[in-house]
Amino acid sequence: MPPPTKPNPNSFRYLIFKTNVSIETFFRTLVSARRSEQYHRDEGIYTRDDDISSNASRKPTPSFQSAFAAAREAFYKPVSSTMYIAGPAMQPGLNRGHSRNHESMERLVVRSIPFPTPVNVLVGDVVAFYNPLARRDEHNIMIRRIAAAEGQEMEVGGGSGGGAGGETGSSSSPGGGFKGGSGPFGLGRIQPKSPVGLPPFGGKHSPFAAEESEGSVVKIPEGHCWVLADNPDLGPPDVIDSRTFGYVPYRNVVGRVVYAAASTADHGPVQNNPESMNLDEPIIEGEIDVEKLFVDEEEEEEEEEEEE
Repeated sequence: MPPPTKPNPNSFRYLIFKTNVSIETFFRTLVSARRSEQYHRDEGIYTRDDDISSNASRKPTPSFQSAFAAAREAFYKPVSSTMYIAGPAMQPGLNRGHSRNHESMERLVVRSIPFPTPVNVLVGDVVAFYNPLARRDEHNIMIRRIAAAEGQEMEVGGGSGGGAGGETGSSSSPGGGFKGGSGPFGLGRIQPKSPVGLPPFGGKHSPFAAEESEGSVVKIPEGHCWVLADNPDLGPPDVIDSRTFGYVPYRNVVGRVVYAAASTADHGPVQNNPESMNLDEPIIEGEIDVEKLFVDEEEEEEEEEEEE
């Protein structure tokens, strides 16, 4: 898919995508609201006159109304937001300009994933997530690539290899460090340069005191994933990823990075798992305005100067 010049929110694929998001939101909200109502009834909070079931035949229940409102909002609200990435951790794919200018930053478009699971967050995806060692706020969001999902096995030590590809689709040579996985985003292709078993499995930079011998197999626990920086030349303590803080809960994932822009002339989709990239194409088509990314930045800089 060629990089977009202007968003087309009326494209057929984008409208279908937003309709599906709206329907999913409706049913999730409805189920949640119904459970809440059932809890209130069970606890005796509702009186006979207030009981929503007594009015069900005459007007929509509060749960239906809230679900409809949430679905309507989901249809009209963009699913993407922007953030910046600095530093060399995700090179060569992201922030390539850091090699020339250490103060360079790249603009990223992040597709929101409200309910992250192994089904919608896949191995090979570049994700934004809350640092598990810090407070959950917008100042502690990191960008790394998912290297292994729950239930997959990793072998401590066992070889070396490069980092994963980035925005431009660059790939790395296969190596050791992971057990299992296949294909361009299998576990044999996404790995740190150093053996994967050194931190957090017994390494000196590990927050865990686990003692895992080289060659032993470790299984990613349920509800967690393993994330790594793409840069094959960096390892702990020069870069922070799962080799430092261990498994990342899926609930920490904010969204998937779908687009990167260094300038109005240098931009394009981020190389994620092919299945994810296919799902994200409607978002790129319907929401991304590269020129506006840089206009917004200029406005922010002007506001900061006025405040000073």
